[in-house]
Amino acid sequence: MHERKEGSAIPQAWLERFSAWQIAGFGSAVVVSCGLGIVMAASVAVDAFLGGLGSLVAIGSLWAVAAQRRLASLPLELGDAVLLQERDGDSVAHVRVRLGLGRVVRDPCVTASWHTPEGETPVEAVVPLDVLCGAWSVLVPVGDGELDLEVVVTEGDRRWTAQRRWNQADIRSGRFTPGFVLSRGRVRVDHGAWSSEREAGSSH
Repeated sequence: MHERKEGSAIPQAWLERFSAWQIAGFGSAVVVSCGLGIVMAASVAVDAFLGGLGSLVAIGSLWAVAAQRRLASLPLELGDAVLLQERDGDSVAHVRVRLGLGRVVRDPCVTASWHTPEGETPVEAVVPLDVLCGAWSVLVPVGDGELDLEVVVTEGDRRWTAQRRWNQADIRSGRFTPGFVLSRGRVRVDHGAWSSEREAGSSH
């Protein structure tokens, strides 16, 4: 699985809020406005300025549309680590999942099993909700050996599938960093923390 650079997540997250048609429509409106301004302007300097501005906006809109389409094609992704936690007296494995940079998904379906040289042991995984966004966790009862997981989700009329197996080196005790942060009184997805872990002893 290729590594995605999280440093570019801020503009990408902004673009994910809009459809390609909305971005193209905004760009077209600005270009048309600049064109009308050129027709009505009496100054050659103003003509040149508005013409240049219209060209820049048109180029920017094309880039934004292409970027938005690329973001919309980012696949379903499973985190690199499986973290073990105690829950109601039982040990539970947590696996982080997200679609793209955290697009909304519906009706997640998970198939999980533990694998040893002696064979396969299917287990029942738990997903917190039927509608999810950002980074979310699949909860799996802890077993022996390697963990195999297949996740299927729905986004609109599209279905996404991701499958992965983790060996013992990827399975350890720990807690994931919360996938959401409070910023200026609003809750937003923290893209950079989707699969990061809390420091030992941290309660936040």
